[in-house]
Amino acid sequence: MSALSHSSRWWLAGALALLGLLPIGGASVPWLWAGATTLSLVGAVVTGPGPWRSRALALSGLAGVGFMVWFVLNVAARNVVTAGELAIEKQAVSFLRTVLWAQDKHTELHGRAGTLGELTRDGTLLGPEFRPREAGYGVVGAYAYDVFTSPDSSRPAEFLAYAWPVEAGRGGGRMFCVDRHENLMMRDARPQPQALERPKNTACLAPGAEVGDRPEGGVGADGAVWSRWKGRETRRAKSGT
Repeated sequence: MSALSHSSRWWLAGALALLGLLPIGGASVPWLWAGATTLSLVGAVVTGPGPWRSRALALSGLAGVGFMVWFVLNVAARNVVTAGELAIEKQAVSFLRTVLWAQDKHTELHGRAGTLGELTRDGTLLGPEFRPREAGYGVVGAYAYDVFTSPDSSRPAEFLAYAWPVEAGRGGGRMFCVDRHENLMMRDARPQPQALERPKNTACLAPGAEVGDRPEGGVGADGAVWSRWKGRETRRAKSGT
């Protein structure tokens, strides 16, 4: 066996060894694939014309195709799912802002904030499909919505509106909350094995706070960690109007 063909065999053996590690590579899969492809190409160059070059090139092509399959399944597909979730979550936030606008109109008419049912009945809010077994519980698309008014008669215009995924794994991965000053808060809903339950009225507030108190973020009354939507206050929240 010539020295050249002996070298060729070592290049191909090394490439095959890298490919054999792919099933246990975990997070290193793309690096192993890149290594196998590179090693096969180098082997093809060193080998020179002949059957070993053809085999090295074929192995290189196989490794390249394998990497593309891995990329589509683990990177591209995940990005598509993430983009879809973000779009659905933006729709939920948009509807909460519609609820805020409807509350402004309702307060002008009645001097107080209204429940989701009241907002719908007086025509200031359109869209929610109410679940027959859940009074005041509305659904629009992949999200459910509810509104809690303040039990304190001295704070009649205060409320908290919530949006949460109807089904686990379908649609958005976060729950949202907004008050009359457009303090828009969010929390992660993805760890839940099942669909989230209807939140308590003060879920996004600090433990012991009441509807009408300002949401500040951190651990809420529901035990979850809340933070501001996009990490910042809205103009209305800053002005306190």
